[in-house]
Amino acid sequence: MKLLKIGQNPKVMLVIGVFVLSMITIGVSYSAFFSIKSNTSNQTYTTGNLEVTYTSITQDSKDYITSNNMHIMNDKEGLEQNDSNYIYVRNTGSLSTTYSLNVGYDIENYNKRTLKDPQDILTPLEYIKIAVFRYDGPEKNTLILGPVTLADLPVYSIDKDDYNKNRYLLLFSDLPAGENATKTYVVKTWLSNDASIFAANSYFYVNSRIVAEVSETKVAYTFKGTLKNGAGPLNGATVSVQNSITATTDANGNFTLANLLPGSYELDIKYNDKVYNTSIKIRKGDTYKVIKDANSSFEGAGERLQNKAYTLGTTINKLKQINNIKETSTTFTFGKSTYQAPVVYIIDGTLENQGNLVISVDDTSITNMVIE
Repeated sequence: MKLLKIGQNPKVMLVIGVFVLSMITIGVSYSAFFSIKSNTSNQTYTTGNLEVTYTSITQDSKDYITSNNMHIMNDKEGLEQNDSNYIYVRNTGSLSTTYSLNVGYDIENYNKRTLKDPQDILTPLEYIKIAVFRYDGPEKNTLILGPVTLADLPVYSIDKDDYNKNRYLLLFSDLPAGENATKTYVVKTWLSNDASIFAANSYFYVNSRIVAEVSETKVAYTFKGTLKNGAGPLNGATVSVQNSITATTDANGNFTLANLLPGSYELDIKYNDKVYNTSIKIRKGDTYKVIKDANSSFEGAGERLQNKAYTLGTTINKLKQINNIKETSTTFTFGKSTYQAPVVYIIDGTLENQGNLVISVDDTSITNMVIE
């Protein structure tokens, strides 16, 4: 199947690659694919403990999922479009499973395209919009993430040889063992209104991956905290990490975020129709503390935007905003000038956490995060 170049045809294909990485259990490493079941409407790849099924409205290839009528849309149109991809996750094993859903460029199929031109580029991450819904039944989807651009997501992994192979974290979750342990997601993707300037000379190739590991092989932390502003504790606010682990504050502003694995995430707070956001990096440590990196400076010296975002634990768009970078993520490379790093809260987790994580906000932003 051939992908169409944006601007050459009103129907632009979105390709969601079907990949399932190997499941690692205690002392045993299963092969990536235990069995494959496929027909014209769905594909099922089964690993040792996790079964992932990808389906779409249109399916004309047994190797990956396609979405037709890929148009430039505003967010309302993108969320309401009928063109969707479904991801069904089921734990078939005897151990609890943690998994993540990440996205990135489909470099393999991009490189296979015909009629290549040296001037061809991939659609910049800033213009690729994505939203994820929880499937609650026919016509009962609940929006759990987005709409966001891929440049608003933390970098999940980097490829030092080819930055276009970097992956971006959408969400993470876990499933207990048992036949009824399932989750289903609906994924919608479109091009933002700002993408029109790239419509004639870029290619849109994106794929998704489910990466799974047995929960027992990872250290999961629980952080208890309090949310407040200048007037005192905030009741009824929603605190979430990567829109995956979510808590609601009580009358005293208290919340608990459980089952957080080490990694870089976006922390979102919603209160009185306002949204507050910051980057956090959770890492294994011997202390329980929060470090505020208050816009420290760094030397770029030839680094790509994507790779620097991964190093700092932030996002591409936050790096661009704080440094007033106008170029896209596919073109910008840091020079020898001094740049600023966005605020990132680094949390060192221990198995026996001491103290209380206090988050303070004002009318516009998160102002501080400390241990009391």
